[in-house]
Amino acid sequence: MNIKKMHTAYVVMSIAAMALCWAASPVQAVEYDLLLDARPGTILLGNNTGRFKAEGPAGRNVVVIEEAGGLSTFPSLRLGVGMDALNTYSDIMGGIGVLLTDRFRAPYFVADASLQYKFRKNVGVGPHFGVLYFLEPDWSGSAPLTFSDSVGFMAGLLVAVGYDIQFVFGVDYVYVDPFEVKGSGDWTVTQDELDFSSLGFQFGIRGRF
Repeated sequence: MNIKKMHTAYVVMSIAAMALCWAASPVQAVEYDLLLDARPGTILLGNNTGRFKAEGPAGRNVVVIEEAGGLSTFPSLRLGVGMDALNTYSDIMGGIGVLLTDRFRAPYFVADASLQYKFRKNVGVGPHFGVLYFLEPDWSGSAPLTFSDSVGFMAGLLVAVGYDIQFVFGVDYVYVDPFEVKGSGDWTVTQDELDFSSLGFQFGIRGRF
């Protein structure tokens, strides 16, 4: 199954699951909210980006080695709308972010849907699903590298704590279709793909207005 078909299947399943949850809930008063969500605290654990290296000349008998770096983050800023019912939060958002390592930068767009059940008035827990589109990345080193764009998705558990201002915690499996990499000139790369797929953790603040 190709990536676009996988994304379509995941979106359909997520929408169907949320529809079933709404249908199973008793009729209740609903408030509609405008959402602003900032997630500066993010990290990807377990990918293989730390193995990627670019090697090239820097003078007579001198070789420069540039590494992608082992620590990967993916902060984002999102806007959306939400439904605040007696027992649930149902939110849909879209936004922008950037996938980062020491030298690698890939801006991305994200669309995300979540459904949290209120265990308490100020604590919501439930699933969420997002789709990602990554623009062509930049490499901040001297190596003349070119990268493909990419797509991905993330799915996991979201916890929101608070009332109008909420602290948001997320644990996800983040899939990123590997970026194709090419060196030019005298530069070579140790891998022809850069794969960020791994376990992701997110922390941020969400305003419900």
